[in-house]
Amino acid sequence: VWSVVTRVRQKISNKLGRGMENDLIGILKFVRNWKSYLESEMKKQRPSSWVVSSLG
Repeated sequence: VWSVVTRVRQKISNKLGRGMENDLIGILKFVRNWKSYLESEMKKQRPSSWVVSSLG
């Protein structure tokens, strides 16, 4: 577990150090209408899916 925590922390630190360099968040502005985009995505078949649950 701790080796994974160390690796993830290093990745987060590296990302924060780069700032917005090589960040995909910058392309979000090119989707003009998020509502219609997401509605069209809902109609497509997904190769996989996952669920997060708080049971237990």
